Amino acid sequence: MVSGDVDRYIDELDRALRGPRRAKRSLLAEARRRAVADFGAVAEVAPGYQAELAATQSRLTGLAIIAALGLQIVAWDHSWPMFPETTAAPPDSPAGLADSAVEVFGSVCLLLAVGLVVGARFAARRPGLRTALGRVTAGLGWTVGAFLIASAVVLNLLNPTAAQVSPALLAVPLIAFVGLPVAGPARSSRRCLALAGAG
Repeated sequence: MVSGDVDRYIDELDRALRGPRRAKRSLLAEARRRAVADFGAVAEVAPGYQAELAATQSRLTGLAIIAALGLQIVAWDHSWPMFPETTAAPPDSPAGLADSAVEVFGSVCLLLAVGLVVGARFAARRPGLRTALGRVTAGLGWTVGAFLIASAVVLNLLNPTAAQVSPALLAVPLIAFVGLPVAGPARSSRRCLALAGAG
């Protein structure tokens, strides 16, 4: 196959695929190296590559969830000391019970995200699994986002010492440590869901 045909083939394959840019570039470079003779029509090749891109997006979404939850653990444990007039809620109070429930739910979500990252390695080879994994990963991303926002609000409402802190001062760490980290997994979840049905 002549160079122009290869270029047209790679351009057509590029238009047929959606997914993480770096992974897509890598796949297109592989296709160029192996040349068209080893492949077939784009309609035959694109589904396999698309499956790889969807699995990569699921893995990236899982990693974004892990990062957001990890940041929450560090932020929540270390943000309250910035307000010396506040104290931790007693374990048997509503705020203490809510805090325990948040820790358990967050831990379960963290373990699920790790499982989804590992599972993404196997999803590319099985289209049904790829679709299910993409949908579950996107669902977990949105669940974690809602969970982080709701838990921050509930824990601050239930903590009686939070009333001693200026709402403006309290808003800064909430936006920085809850609002901003939720944006990454939410965006990645949207992409993940879109790619779960692509192919």
